Formats: sequence, structure tokens, C-alpha cells
Amino acid sequence: YPRKNLGGNSGQMIIFLYGEDNYRLREAAKDIVEKYKIKYKSGFNFFSVDCETDLELLSGIAKELSFFNEVKLIQAKNMFSNSFKAVDIISQNDFLRDQGVTLLVLGEDSAKSLSSQSKELFKILTGPNCLVREFGYLSGKKMENWISAQCHERGCKITSSATGNLISLRGSDSWSLIQEISKLCAYCRGGVITKELVLELVPDRVDSNIFELTDALARRDKSQAFSILYKLLAVGQKPIDVLGMICFQIRNLIILTDLSQRKLQSGEMAKKTGLHPFVIKKTMSAVRNFTLGELKEKHSQLSNLDIESKMGQRDITDALFSFIFKA
Repeated sequence: YPRKNLGGNSGQMIIFLYGEDNYRLREAAKDIVEKYKIKYKSGFNFFSVDCETDLELLSGIAKELSFFNEVKLIQAKNMFSNSFKAVDIISQNDFLRDQGVTLLVLGEDSAKSLSSQSKELFKILTGPNCLVREFGYLSGKKMENWISAQCHERGCKITSSATGNLISLRGSDSWSLIQEISKLCAYCRGGVITKELVLELVPDRVDSNIFELTDALARRDKSQAFSILYKLLAVGQKPIDVLGMICFQIRNLIILTDLSQRKLQSGEMAKKTGLHPFVIKKTMSAVRNFTLGELKEKHSQLSNLDIESKMGQRDITDALFSFIFKA
């Protein structure tokens, strides 16, 4: 990321990283910070500002007099949650006049979502004088190359068949993938990760099957829901664990439905709930097909099912299939 003037004599610098693949985005942000530290050893100051609560700090930090020609890198998170004031500060105050100041803005969501929160702010940050990079979910050869590179960084190699199996088991969620890659590399200790090792050490995406199950219920596709439940039980998942996961997902749907009705965007939802952005994205596809009343009724049914099964009044497997039949 070379330094670059933003037109005229202002010498301002804005780097905008955005996208749904939050892991790669945050790693890129860390990489920028480290490169600045190396390049400006004699004088470098790093600041991290949460714009949802401390947006006004941006102006203060940028305007502070720098001694010994220090370079300032200001990392700004959650700027779109306070977009009106952000636009005002960036547009009116021209606070990045000093050539020694760089603003690094992180937008952990898709272009569509960020633009819907503030078209004006998104236009400013993606303007011709800004350095912009999008981090969407990887797929195909790009995903395979990324996995191979991550293994190489950890001193291991991975076969193409093992890469394919890892993607099949964990999908495109880089947070989940990096956890499995780290585990596999720690086990291999500099060796080669094979297909057999992936199948032995990497669990199937039960959470993904639960997403698919609730999506099927949302579409009123009982046949698909029955099929997913049968597969979960067939691979050895305990009925009580499946019940717990369905309850957890229904609870998430209730929370996100409420927040959605209050017009919160996915980034704000993630901060308020503590849920991973990937989980929110997957869950929101079902939110539109349920009413809040329906979700609360289903959660109540599942809670009663749990109590009755623990008291020995119902067989939990039969009750799960009955729940889907009546859904």
C-alpha cells in the first residue's frame, strides 16, 4: 500500500478495506499496520478508533501536532454505524491534510449492505483518490490457493484432494477454515496434510446442516427438513444435541428478527449479539420467512419437548420428527 496524495496539495491518505470475509480483511489490516511499523521505525503512532462511540476522536488525533515528523495511522472501525457524522467529519473538516496521516477504514460487510447504510459515505471511501480493497468469500481455485498458502506459512503442505475435502467439510468461512488448518498443521509438524488426515481430524459441518434445516422449515419444505434430520442422526449426532442446536438457531432467529425489525444492519447486529458475521448472514436468509410470533411458538414447543424428554415422557427422536411434521 504505497502512500498517495488525494488530489491537490492536501496529501491526505485513506485506505478502505471492506467485505464479508472478515478474517482475511482483519489479517490485511494487521499486515498494513506491521508494514507501517517497519517502514517508519523512527516515528510511528498507531491509533484504533471505534466510530460508533468515539468518532470525534478522529479529528482530535489527526489534528494533534506531531513531533519529530511522526507518521500517524488511524484505524477506524464501525464507521457506517455513525455514518452521518463520519461524512461530516471527512467532508467538511478535511482532517487528513497532514501528509503524515493515514486513515485505515474497516467495513466488515458487503458493498450492498454498507451502501444501504450510507451511500454517501461508501462513495467517499471508494472514491478515485482512496486505496480500496474488497474481501469477498473465496471460491474455486482462489480458495484452494489460499488454503495452500496458509498451510505453507505454517510449515506444511497439503494435497489437492485434502484441500477439496477441507472445503467440502468447512465451506467458505475463512474463520472456520483457519482453525482447522492450524489444527492440521500442528498435528503434521511440517509434514503433508492428506485427504485421510482431513477426514480423520476435521468434523463435518453440523452447524451448516442446522442452517439448512431451519431454512427448509422456513420454506415449509418438510421433505427436505426430514431428510436433513435423518442424515444428522444417521451420522451419529445425538438427538439431544440436535435438539439443542435447533433451539439455539431458533433463538438466534428470534433475536435477529427483532433487530431486523428495528432496522439494524448486519454489522450492528454482530456487535450487539456477539454472533459471527458469517452466522448472521446464514441466519438472515430464514428471517424473512418467519414472523416473530411463529418463532416464539416454535421455541416454546422445543422447550417443552426438551422438558418432556428429560422426564421420560417422550422419545426425543420421535418428538423431533413430530416437530418437523407439525411445523
